[in-house]
Amino acid sequence: TKPRTVFRWRANTTAPTPMDLDASQITQLGSASILNYLRGDGSNEGTSAGQFRVRPDGKLGDIVNSGPVYVGKPQQGYFDSMESSRYSAFVSARANRTPMVYVGANDGMLHAFNAATGVEAFAYVPSMAYSKLQQLKNPGYAHEFFVDGSPKVADAFIGGAWKTLLVGGLNAGGQGIYALDVTDPSTVDESSASSRVLWEFTDRQTAASGSPSAVMNYDEDLGFTFGAPSIVKSRAGWVAIFGNGYNNVAADGAASASGNAVLYVVELATGKLLKKFDTGRGFAQSASGTAPNGLSSPAAVDVDGNGVVDFVYAGDLQGNLWKFDLSSSSMSNWAIAYGGAPLFTAKTASNVPQPITSEPNVARHPRGGYFVYFGTGKSLEYGDNANALQNSFYAIWDHGAAVTTGRNKLLQQTVIEEVTASGEAWRLVSNNIPTWTGASPNTGWYIDLPTSLERQITNSVLRGGRIIFVTAIPEAAICKAGGTSWLMGLNAQTGGYLDQTPFDVNADGQFSNADFLIRSSGGDAHPVGGEKLSGLVSEPEMLDNNARGAEVGIIKGSKGDPEKVE
Repeated sequence: TKPRTVFRWRANTTAPTPMDLDASQITQLGSASILNYLRGDGSNEGTSAGQFRVRPDGKLGDIVNSGPVYVGKPQQGYFDSMESSRYSAFVSARANRTPMVYVGANDGMLHAFNAATGVEAFAYVPSMAYSKLQQLKNPGYAHEFFVDGSPKVADAFIGGAWKTLLVGGLNAGGQGIYALDVTDPSTVDESSASSRVLWEFTDRQTAASGSPSAVMNYDEDLGFTFGAPSIVKSRAGWVAIFGNGYNNVAADGAASASGNAVLYVVELATGKLLKKFDTGRGFAQSASGTAPNGLSSPAAVDVDGNGVVDFVYAGDLQGNLWKFDLSSSSMSNWAIAYGGAPLFTAKTASNVPQPITSEPNVARHPRGGYFVYFGTGKSLEYGDNANALQNSFYAIWDHGAAVTTGRNKLLQQTVIEEVTASGEAWRLVSNNIPTWTGASPNTGWYIDLPTSLERQITNSVLRGGRIIFVTAIPEAAICKAGGTSWLMGLNAQTGGYLDQTPFDVNADGQFSNADFLIRSSGGDAHPVGGEKLSGLVSEPEMLDNNARGAEVGIIKGSKGDPEKVE
C-alpha cells in the first residue's frame, strides 16, 4: 500500500519537501528501510536479529502532553474592516472544508486526522525531532519525547489573503517552533508540501547564508518549547509570540550564554525574528547561580478591541510576572513595561520564589487597569513531583505601577476547611473583602494551595466573574503516574467563594442553595470553592449548555471520568 503522506522542512530551500531524503540524510538515519518504517511500513517489524521494533498497537506514537485541536469552519469573529479582504468572505468560502483534528505524538510527527472518519490525512516531521528518529526502530527503545507540544490554530491575514495557520512547539521533545498552513487540508499530499510548512524557528541557524530561507529564524536563547504560541495581529503585522521555554543551556552546540527568560515576536509569514525581549533574569538570579530561567506561555491582550495586540503577559521559572508593551506604532519603542522590571514576583511567605509555568489570564479591574491571574508550580524535571514548595494562585492588579512589595498589599484568601458531602471531598474558602481605594489599597489577591506537593500548572479559565482552575497533587515517587487534583471555582474579583454555587454538591442535577455547605464549627451555609478529583485532570473546557442557558466546564481525568462545574 502507498505510505501515508509525511513531509518535513528542508533547510537551504525555499520550501518544505516530502520525506524523500537524499543519500547523506539516509546515511544519517541509518537506511532507506528505516525511512519506510517511519512512514508506516511494517514489513521489517519482528523479533529476529536485525528487525525493527514491533508496533502492536498501530503506527501512531503515544500522545502524552499534546492536546488535540479541532478545526472546522473558520470562526475567529474578526470584523471585515480589519484587512483589505473581508473575513466574512473567507468564512463563507471555507464553511464546508474538511473538519480536522491536529495533535502531536511521540513518533516524531504532528498528525492531521479527518475529524469525521478518523483517517490520517497527513503528518509533518519538524526538523528538531529528526536526529532522534532512528531510535524508534530499536527493539529496546526507551521512551523519548518528540512532538509533545499542543498546537495552536488561528486564522490570520498573510500574503494578501486570509488563511488558517497552525503553530506549535515540542515540549520536552526539542528546541523549536514550527508553522503550517492548514487552510485547505483536503488537498494536502507530498507534491503540495511546498505550500504547507511556512517556517521553523530553532536555537540554531539551519539555512546557509544567502539562501532563500536565510532569514533570522533562530536564537540560542531558545530552550525546549513548552507552552503554546499566540497568533495575533500586531502593529507590525501578523505575528507569532512565544516564550523561550526551558533548559536553554542544553549541551547541543547552541547553548544560551545567559540562561535568561526571553519573549520572541516573529513574522507569521516567514518566522523572521522581529523583536526579542530579554528580561535579563537568568543564571545570576537563580538560587544556585547556575540554573537557567525560562519564559512560559504568553497571554496576548487587545485592550481597546481593535483586533491588534497591545500588551503581553508571561511568567517565568523564577516567579516573575512580566508585562511587555507592544502598543506603539513603532516596533523600536516596544519594550518590557515598568522600565524592564517585573510587574510582580511570586514568592512564598518565607520569600522563596514560586515558578510560573502556565499561561496567565487577563480581565479588566473594576477600578481601572487589569487583573492578571496565574498559578505557581512546575512539573518539568526529575524530582519536581517530590518538591514540597508552597504554591499559590494569584490575581495581580496591573494599575500602572509595578507591584514590588510582595504579598503585603495583596488580599489573602484561605482554604478554611475540607469537608465531605455526598461521598465527595469539598473545599470551603474564605470570603475576605478587598479594598481598592484609599491610602493603602489591595494590589490583588492570593490563595495558598494547602496540600503538600499541590501546584497549579495548567491554564485557568475566566468566565462570568469566575476564575476556574485545576491544581495537581502528583505522586511523590519519580516516574510514578497518578495523583489527585482539585477543581477550584472562585470569585474572580476577590478570590473568595462565589454568591452562587459553581458545583452540584448533592448531585441532583441542579445548581442551587441546596448545594451550600456549612463549616464543621458552624455558621452560615455558603457555596464551596473546590472539589477533589481522583487522578491528574486537564484544564477545564467551557461549553454552552443550551438547555439551561448557562456554561458548563468539562474536564477529564486520568481515569477518563468527566466532571463538570457550572
